[in-house]
Amino acid sequence: MKLAFKQATAFLAYVSNDVRLQIMCEILHSAKTAGDIAGTIGLPCATVSQHLKRLRDAELVYFQTAERETYYMLAPGIAGNLLGFLEAHFPSITTLHAGHEAA
Repeated sequence: MKLAFKQATAFLAYVSNDVRLQIMCEILHSAKTAGDIAGTIGLPCATVSQHLKRLRDAELVYFQTAERETYYMLAPGIAGNLLGFLEAHFPSITTLHAGHEAA
């Protein structure tokens, strides 16, 4: 049981970072490149790439390479379930990640 708490705490630590949460929201419904994500959330590509690496290491995102481009997708499972929950309870989260502040 203690292991489950440690795993849950580690997961929540990853998703509680606002940059990583924005990245995960950005790829919730479609695969995107690091450059596309960076442009949408307004951060340097290097910063987005660092966070994508951490999310990959935590197995929360995965990637596929096609025609010299790397596309990132949300891994199925708990991350998608959490983001679905957030989207249902905070509908504006899908626009907040794109830099549009809700009034």
